[in-house]
Amino acid sequence: MKKIVLLAVISLAALASCTKNEPAPSVTDQQEITFASPVVSLNTKALLEGTLFPTTQTFNVWAWYSEKEYYDGTDGKKYMTDVKVEYNSKDFNDQETADNGAWAPTPTYYWPKDGKLTFDAYSPTGLAGVSCDMSKGLTITDYVVPQDLAAQVDVLYSTRSHDNTSSSLKYNNTYEGVDLVFNHALSAIEFTVQQSANYPAGTIKVKSITVVDAFSKGTFNQNVKYSPTKEETPEWDPVSEPKEFVILGQADYDTSIQPANAPGSIGSTCIVLPQEFNDDVKIIVKYYIKNNNEEPLEQTAEFKLKEIDHQADGVNQWEMGKKYTYNLNIGLQDIFFAPSIMGWDGVTVNLPEIK
Repeated sequence: MKKIVLLAVISLAALASCTKNEPAPSVTDQQEITFASPVVSLNTKALLEGTLFPTTQTFNVWAWYSEKEYYDGTDGKKYMTDVKVEYNSKDFNDQETADNGAWAPTPTYYWPKDGKLTFDAYSPTGLAGVSCDMSKGLTITDYVVPQDLAAQVDVLYSTRSHDNTSSSLKYNNTYEGVDLVFNHALSAIEFTVQQSANYPAGTIKVKSITVVDAFSKGTFNQNVKYSPTKEETPEWDPVSEPKEFVILGQADYDTSIQPANAPGSIGSTCIVLPQEFNDDVKIIVKYYIKNNNEEPLEQTAEFKLKEIDHQADGVNQWEMGKKYTYNLNIGLQDIFFAPSIMGWDGVTVNLPEIK
């Protein structure tokens, strides 16, 4: 009897009108709105890894102006509307710096003389369906996760940055700016494979891994709240359009992956929509068994994610900002024989009498 085991391990990756036309302030006034090197919260292809926001990537911001001692999401005035921000590697003296530039909006925006600014941001720039509400924060309407893994993007949103009054200045007179912490709005999955015994080379090979009937379309709501405390309860609701995502697709036995020689992860990392598992979403693994010089035999194993025993790790859904590593463990059982010999049936034959 053959056996194949699927384990899931969570990897916590743990994302009034503006005064654009007034004269640029002096260096010592430090009045331009700039943003610090944004932090990517938890593990971010497209999938961004690590916590440093890449200088080659851009993001967009909204800003809300308030004269109150603290901004509570009710009395703000829009100050910036979906403004693109990109990295500027020059300092105050217009000199190139190695790594101490800043992310600045285009065109330039300036800090108001009074009051405070509260910021919302998302990435990547050009993402369709994004809007921002003064009290509730960001919404991404009817976002669809591409089935083509190469076309997937790591959608990020910032935790709302409240009550800012200025950009900060680093000791070497180069820009830093408003702190932003980006969170991952989506989930990610990847696979590893191993075999449960030291089988002869080529005995087991993994042909394909496919996730089927996973929801691919949803609306993201940041759900900023101010009572009783400043908090956010982001969610994707509603979700729809189940689709198939091919994590690994190999043509034949020769090109398939042998577990003993497999890299750390096999196939591609797949970005998926956060969702609770229903009765349909499952993982389908196709693999080969080959005995000596016999033709390889294709096998199929299916895992309904809702039915997998997750008592140890608590995985019953894909959550925002988490990357899940599914460990495939493929084992085979040797063919043994239990020979026996049927006993002789005794038959007596009387020959003719000899005379």
